[in-house]
Amino acid sequence: MIKFRIFFLALGIFTSCSIRFTSGESVLNGKVKSCLLLKYEVNKISGKVEKGKLLDYGHQKWSFDKKGNYTIYEYLDSEQNILEKTIPKYINGKILEEIVYNRQSEIESRSKYTYISKSEIEFERLNKHGLILFKGTIFKNKNKVIHQEFTAYRNNEIKERMNCFYNYDHNDNLIMFKQTESNGEIISLKKYLYLEFDDKKNWTKRLVTYPEYSDKPRHIEIRKIEYY
Repeated sequence: MIKFRIFFLALGIFTSCSIRFTSGESVLNGKVKSCLLLKYEVNKISGKVEKGKLLDYGHQKWSFDKKGNYTIYEYLDSEQNILEKTIPKYINGKILEEIVYNRQSEIESRSKYTYISKSEIEFERLNKHGLILFKGTIFKNKNKVIHQEFTAYRNNEIKERMNCFYNYDHNDNLIMFKQTESNGEIISLKKYLYLEFDDKKNWTKRLVTYPEYSDKPRHIEIRKIEYY
């Protein structure tokens, strides 16, 4: 079975970890053409967890070619209007750059990658004026991102240093994301519980919990996957 890597953008409090193609997520099985992720509030009816209202923002879509390379990433509102999109540039099968466009199709930022080894990638993200936003290193194990360490900049001066950590289950599905300061203090923590899978064993429904605030799930995420 062919496996395709899908890469998730982390927005909001996770903006510092927004390495489009390397942020740890799950593996897609089969010849995937597109993957749409929709986020909902959680309702509890008779003790059963159900999806509630569609969130106003935070929805995402990836498109892939027949080789399994992602060709475009789109960040969407609740009506699936594009708020932001990312286009990768490949050389010899590797992504060396990603260009981020706003809803007016104007360039917002660029991410550049240098491959040190199979398990280590250096990156820097620049704004539209060429000033550094983030710089750091991505660490992988068995083709999965397990750790990012990076420095955030403001006006080309160091603002803060942080880390992102990714834990997976035995099927390579992400089960925990943690962002910390350089001293280990937790900035944010997310956990995932998988509820449904399709016949290709790709997950189609999962619960998202923020343990810092509550043990109760906060969101339900639904994936709609189209295959070639």
